[in-house]
Amino acid sequence: MRYTVAAVAAIAVLFAECSEGGGAGPAPEPPPQACLVVADNPHKSSTAERKGQLQIIGKGWFKCSAGPPRDVTVYVQVQQKTGAGWNKIANNSQPFTRVVVGRKSDPVPAVVLGCPSGTFRTAAKITGHDDNGTYLESDWSYSATEVDPCAKK
Repeated sequence: MRYTVAAVAAIAVLFAECSEGGGAGPAPEPPPQACLVVADNPHKSSTAERKGQLQIIGKGWFKCSAGPPRDVTVYVQVQQKTGAGWNKIANNSQPFTRVVVGRKSDPVPAVVLGCPSGTFRTAAKITGHDDNGTYLESDWSYSATEVDPCAKK
């Protein structure tokens, strides 16, 4: 049975043009090129399992509500908790040059070969250029943590 992942994300506004001002007045308009980056929970790959392999997979994706930007690159990591910090144990990236506003991008997977035990999370961020060619970068977005994802049914 395929494990369903919940999309837990921190919103990162990318490609936002800021306007000057502040104080009292009308609510600000949403940024003209806002993109949401999402890190899905790491989980045991059912596709790999059907092939007789054990893998932990974490995926990242984005969706832009306006724009579109010229290009976006998604960076994804699967991280394992080590003491007080997090250690990157798998990573991947993928560029997108045809961004469709309002449509979720294809997910970008980061794959851990084997199924080590421990506590894991997925991290994702996006970089790219707005329609004026300005380079911008989001903060990292993190999934919820998962303990021993291969032990779950």
